[in-house]
Amino acid sequence: MRTEENAEDVAAALTVSPQTSTRRLSSQLGITRTTLQRLLGDLHFHPYRPRLLHGLLPADLDRREQFATLILNQLTEEP
Repeated sequence: MRTEENAEDVAAALTVSPQTSTRRLSSQLGITRTTLQRLLGDLHFHPYRPRLLHGLLPADLDRREQFATLILNQLTEEP
């Protein structure tokens, strides 16, 4: 249940160890994961989701510049 006491417990637990998973934190605090996730939202915490990005190659710079020039030319010709 979302109570002030639970919110304070969550905030205190996160200051001690901010990288604890929601599963572990919910079991430690004795609240459901859904309640914990809602409390985290109330406290303005957001989940960390790693994103895999590809690296840019030196040849990509020329292609990006050509594309940007093409789009700019099209926009100036046809508003």
